[in-house]
Amino acid sequence: MKQLWLMSVVLVSLAVAGCAKKAPGVDLAAETPRLVLFAQPQELTQVRSAIIAALQARGWTTEGETADTVTARLAHRGNTARIELSYAADRLSIRGLETNTEQRQYDKWLAGLESGIRDGLARPVVAAAAPAFGGGTPPPTLAVFGTQQTAASAKSALQRGLSQHGWVIEEETSPTSLLARLNNRKGLVRVRLDYDTEKVTISYVTSTDLDIEPSGHSDDYEKWMRNLVAAIVGGTKSAVVEPAPAPAPAPAASATPAPVIAIFGVPQTPEKARVALQRALGQHSWVIEDAKGDVFVARLAHRKGLVRVRIESTGERATITYVDSQGLSLSSTGQSADYEKWMRNLVAAIVAATRS
Repeated sequence: MKQLWLMSVVLVSLAVAGCAKKAPGVDLAAETPRLVLFAQPQELTQVRSAIIAALQARGWTTEGETADTVTARLAHRGNTARIELSYAADRLSIRGLETNTEQRQYDKWLAGLESGIRDGLARPVVAAAAPAFGGGTPPPTLAVFGTQQTAASAKSALQRGLSQHGWVIEEETSPTSLLARLNNRKGLVRVRLDYDTEKVTISYVTSTDLDIEPSGHSDDYEKWMRNLVAAIVGGTKSAVVEPAPAPAPAPAASATPAPVIAIFGVPQTPEKARVALQRALGQHSWVIEDAKGDVFVARLAHRKGLVRVRIESTGERATITYVDSQGLSLSSTGQSADYEKWMRNLVAAIVAATRS
């Protein structure tokens, strides 16, 4: 009798446990699309920006777009969902395409996404350019020359910088534009370099086997850009001028580090840019000494030296300019391994803080 009683208890426990593990799935055929009505009509570009920002912030991958729809996928701990977001100036409709998760989790994902989109419309951001279908695209990289160049010397400096890091020039697409390729074990990538006498903009063109996140971030690509920018800036620190009568000697000036550019993860409003910069500076122990509009003056006191920088932000990037330093070891060309390390850390923090 006692054994029969114990067996009954075990069977009941197993049945209860089995029922507890089973949760209702999502019947998408019977599911009514989730309708979101906006408080007031919006510009379609602002609606799209709010959708993309909310998707990226919550880990969704954008699979494709048309003029008024976005298709996205989310994969989380073995559970997936795929949805279509159709939008107009005054509303948004979210329709499920496929999922293997249970109803409560699916509703939670969509509720969070809806909340993020509403928040984005309440605080509009600058509209981002529509990404190419099939994945994220790294943002352009800007390198400001160490000194002003002639068109010929700028081209020569770019050729040297590219060759120094294994890049091959495939084509000169215009008198001020080059197409270059890097074939690395981590992947193949092509970029376009558009230059003038003061700067060069390096734009991603295409890649094969390169690991790029939906947001456009790639550790390998960013490393290659940092190396290329450093080579270009280093190769343009010597002033080049057209032949002319020699000017009267001027007092020698101390060389200073070149400006550093941080491209935001996604375009930002002035308010969001200021908040992101403050967060990034605080993360690496920088102290803000002065702030006027979109311009900060910040100080880092380190055992290797004290340094001040000026940071100017726009909707898409921040330019970090060396101001002065005490105890910092600078070479005759203005280079400093410590300063460059601090700049890399600060740029990485700024990019991470502006990904949403």
